[in-house]
Parts: sequence; C-alpha cells; structure tokens
Amino acid sequence: MKKLLVFFIIPLCTLMYAQSIDLYTNLRHSSRDVNGNLHLRWEEYSEVPGLQYEVFHSLGGDWQSAVVTPMEGLTKEALLPYEFGQKLRYRMRVEMEYGGENVVFMQPAYLDADSFPLPRNNMALIGNDPQGDSLMVYSPHLDITESYVATTEEKIYRTIANSSGSFPTMQSLSSYNIYACSITNFQSASDTLLYAMVYSFNIPGILSNGLYKIGMGEGDMPSFTRLGNIQSQVSDGLLHMCCDWADLVADPDFGGWPNIFNSLIFMDLTMQINLDISTLTPEFSFGDSGGTALVEFEDYTYDVVENTLPVLKFDSIDPDSHTVHLLYHDAEQDFPLNATVSISNGSGGFIYMDMNPIYNPDGTITFIETSGANTSYSVSDNGIDFVGLGPVSNEDSLQVPVPALGLQLPNPICSAQQLVEIKLSGLQQTALQLSVYNIKGQKVLDLPSLNPVSDSAVYTWNRANNPPLANGVYFMRLSQPGQNSVQRFIISK
Repeated sequence: MKKLLVFFIIPLCTLMYAQSIDLYTNLRHSSRDVNGNLHLRWEEYSEVPGLQYEVFHSLGGDWQSAVVTPMEGLTKEALLPYEFGQKLRYRMRVEMEYGGENVVFMQPAYLDADSFPLPRNNMALIGNDPQGDSLMVYSPHLDITESYVATTEEKIYRTIANSSGSFPTMQSLSSYNIYACSITNFQSASDTLLYAMVYSFNIPGILSNGLYKIGMGEGDMPSFTRLGNIQSQVSDGLLHMCCDWADLVADPDFGGWPNIFNSLIFMDLTMQINLDISTLTPEFSFGDSGGTALVEFEDYTYDVVENTLPVLKFDSIDPDSHTVHLLYHDAEQDFPLNATVSISNGSGGFIYMDMNPIYNPDGTITFIETSGANTSYSVSDNGIDFVGLGPVSNEDSLQVPVPALGLQLPNPICSAQQLVEIKLSGLQQTALQLSVYNIKGQKVLDLPSLNPVSDSAVYTWNRANNPPLANGVYFMRLSQPGQNSVQRFIISK
C-alpha cells in the first residue's frame, strides 16, 4: 500500500527549500559555435553524486531531449542546436530521492500563447508512476501513470494519464471518481491545505469541475472550497485541465506569488467519493498519488539575431603577487567558451594555458591571472571569434585602457583548403603581425605583415605560399603594439 503522500510531501518539499538545495548551480550558455550549437553548462549537486540530469529544448513546438555529458569536476554540458534569429527555449529536469521519497526538480514547458488542450509533446513530463499501486482503494481509472505541466503568463496547464486510458467520473448513483492536480505554494505551505484543479461529476452542493482550495479535516476527510472555473477535456486517453493564474493567486491563503524561489509544488491525486443517499453525507477514499515535482517558473530562452563579441578589460594589477584581475562581459550573457593566457617562453615562442573563469554571485565573470611584459589574454564566447588584451606589466596603471582585438578564422581548417579567410577587428592603424604557433608554443609560421587603414580588415591566408602544416592543434596570434589576440584552431583531414 502506497503512503498517504498528499499532505506528507508538503513539509518535505518545504524542508528541501529551507536547506537551499540547488541541483543545477551556475546554469549558463555560450554563443553558437562552429558546429551550430549552444553549450549549456552547470555544476551538479555535490551532496548527491550520480544524479541523472535531463535537458530539453524547443523552438515553439515539440520538446527535444539533449545529451548530457560530464566534464571536468562537477560540470555537466548539453549541446543545443541553434540558428541566429530563432527563439530557443530550454529547461532542466532531475529526479532525486529525499526523505525516502522521489522528488523531481524541473521547469515547466513555457508557451507564448494559450491553447487547449495541449499536445503531450508540448508539455514537460513531471514523472511516471507505477501501475497497480494505490493509497486506499484501487481502480485502473484512479491509477495515475504519467503527469505533465505547462504554463503561459495567464494559465497553468496539467495533463495526466492513467492505467485505463479513460476517466469516468460516475460509478453509480452514489459513487463517483475525483481526479485532482494539486498546486502548493511552499512559502505558505500547510500540512492541512492545498490547491487543486479538480475533474469530477457535478454533485450539486458538494463538487463540480473547478479550481479548489482543499483542506484536510478530522478523520483525514477533505473539504472543498471553490475558487474558480477550469477548462477540462478527456482526449487520446489523457485528462487535460487548465486554470487561470489570477484565480489561484487571488486567494489570501495561497501566499505571496512569486515566492522567493519562484517555485511551486505539483502532485496529482485521485479519490473516490461515496454518498449516503439518505443523508447525502460524503465519504472520501484516496485512490492514487502521482509524481511530485518542485517546479521552478523560470523561462530560459535564447533569442539572438547575431553574436556580439564579449568585452575583456583590465580591472587591476597586483605588483606584489604579479597577478592581473580581468573583467569579462557579454551582451547576450554568453559565458567564455574559450579563455587563454599566453606567456613568453623566453626563446621566441609562447606557452599557452587555459584561464579559469570565476563566476561571482552577482553574475559577473572575472579572471585572476599572471601578469608580465610579454603576457596577453584572449577570450571567446563561441570558439570562433576571439578578443584579446595585453601585453601588460606590473608597471602599468591599475586601469589600462587597451582596446580589444578580434580574430576570427575557420575552425577546423581542412588540410586540403588552400585559401583561409581571416577577419580582424579592433585594430589600430599601425603594423600588425599574424603568426602561427604549434601546441608546444613554437612559432612555425609568420604571415606577411599588414598596415590596416581602419579598425577592421580581412586577410586571405594562401596556404599554398607557405610550408605545409601537419594535421593538429595550432594557435594563431594577432599582434599590434601593446596588444595581442590568440585563437586556437585545428587542421584536420
């Protein structure tokens, strides 16, 4: 026999929020890379290793699943296909066991416009529930197997499936089925009160389809207070319901909305109501409860016409520790997909090392790196376009007004490709040099120097005029007096 979760789960979820459990910390995105993907990254919850994270994305219709890949440490990544000009939505889902019960953390499927009923593929799965379980009474009609959620600015949508594929509300003249999708604001959560969209038979003076405040009285018998109307429909073996946000949040007992975590607790339950014909006294028995979800109402979108290059600037230099503080900013809030520091190796070459971004609580991104007269820094939000700073020495002022260089070339470069177009930006009208270094930091090629007449230029690298380079990883370095930019690239078959 299944636990009577309906009111037990409310204090459980409230406790989880009180402990500030964050299952996907520092969720962030890059710009579109050379393969047409956004890189979505986050850090997993370290207290519960092995959680199975799911990422879904949509361009306005069906939701597609993305592959989640573990990276170094606690970092996870998913690649989301994207074309500039699209409005891409994405959401997360992770299930964990807490207090002996399974609870889902997720965002709902957001919609731009209201439509009813919704296709199942346009909604977010809350969870699956085993067949054959029950709370007090069992019936295939009351046996919940799946549940879904979606939302717009005006409405909340819920859909449930059961074992029978049908949702009869009347069993006899004195016996009826109730199907309810509960909604709880943890900020005002109580173990004796919840809210729900209810689908049932119209029993005059007792119950009809609608949005209700449900209280638990003596003897675990629920009481129903009607708050508003709902839309409801059974189609394709599913029960669809939706209610207005305004009817829900208007009730003073619901609590402030949005709450401090912008989240609600969702769970489905079924009941059977039997009436004493002589007295019309109802007696309730619980059927089943479905999956439980802590739903965060965050609409994650990426809607960009074209990429804006990030800005990298100096903040301060510490002459004692020989470190420089760098500030990173991106107009689309893309994180630095690539970040490199280049340091002279003392023999005409350079050592290239990855910089480690620091993600600050206020959303800013900084770097703390080695400073030096021959040290320069380069970042990219897409692995294609790079901006650079440097060199900088300890004698420079704390605020260094050095413009950022931009360097863009195809990546990877096919070994058979002879002409390679290199786009340069942020230039001064002084001589510039393009050089190629191998993975060891050894210079392998100098391209002819240029004298730009504007702040941007396009250089065509004719590889036929230079010694051939073997397949592998290289760095192209753009240098002008007082500044450098570096881009990593690959030559492949």
